[in-house]
This record gives sequence, structure tokens and C-alpha cells, in this order.
Amino acid sequence: DASDTLEPLNATRRIAASLYADSLYSLFGQPRAPLGLIGRKGRSAGRLGEYIAGRDSLALDPSRMMDEAQLRHALAHELGHRWQARARAQLATLWSGVPAIRDPKRYGYGEQSEHQAEAIAFAINFLQTTAVTEESPATSMALLDHYDLLVPGTRTLVRYFALQPLYQQHPLRSLLTTGRVTSARAQ
Repeated sequence: DASDTLEPLNATRRIAASLYADSLYSLFGQPRAPLGLIGRKGRSAGRLGEYIAGRDSLALDPSRMMDEAQLRHALAHELGHRWQARARAQLATLWSGVPAIRDPKRYGYGEQSEHQAEAIAFAINFLQTTAVTEESPATSMALLDHYDLLVPGTRTLVRYFALQPLYQQHPLRSLLTTGRVTSARAQ
């Protein structure tokens, strides 16, 4: 129901106050303004989320999302735009040599900013997923290959994020950052 704003606002507030959001804020910083809902203009443009750099604000549209996973992805994607605005040189260095998305049907095709934000969200998803899985490191790395095939640059960002304090206990950290398996899980 497009006229119901209470439940979407509650969903936005819940994710903004979640441990998941806290983990993203530790990587990308927390916007100055509280998370809000997409306005009429953004909705009519079909946006699920938007980051407005001039106001350092982020808005989501949970009423048009399928599930919690899509809401998490949108939050990571939009906070990725925040990081882009604040760490241009760092991201440019990381992005050096990353090929463009080849599939014109993939979100981010032909738009480097959206491509980067998608790679950021995919990288976060990979790290969150593999932090709790019982899969072997080889299986997890095969998953990363698939993520990087869909959204080039995902692997680069996974490796960069694995170096951050937030992921120092990640079971794949040594494999991602040095190429060597040193965790007990790998045995």
C-alpha cells in the first residue's frame, strides 16, 4: 500500500538501528541525518534507495523490496555511495584495472558510480555470508569468483574490507589478504 508510510518507516528505523547497520557505519561512517524514506520523486524514478551527499542523508523504500536481504543490500549500496563521496582517491586506487560490467542487463552497466556501489554491496554480502558458513574455503572462494563475474571489482573490495578491523576475525581473512589459509576452519 503506497499510502502506508508507518511500516516502511519502522522497517527503515529497525535496519538503521541494527548490528548490521552498525557494521556498515564502522566501514563507511554514519550519515549525519537519520535514515528516511524515499520521497515521491525518488519513488516515481523507481529508486529503492538514494544517498544525497549535500545533506549527508540516506533514504530507502522498504515497501518496494522483497525481503530483508534486499533491504540490507540497498543499505550497503547507498552507504557505498557515501564512501565514494568521502574517499574518492582511495576508491580510485582500488578500482584501477577493474573492468566494466559487460552485461547490459546488470545494474551498474555503463555507470561506474552505480557499478562501484553494487560491488561494495556484493563485497559486504560475501563477507557476511562467509563469516558464518560451514563451507570450505575453496567453496567460498568459488562463490567469490561468481560474485566478481557478476559485478567486477567485488573481489578487490572484499580483500580491502577484509583488512579492516571489523573483519579481523573473519574465517577467510588470511586467505583473502595473503592467499594462505591459516584458520582452523580450513583443516
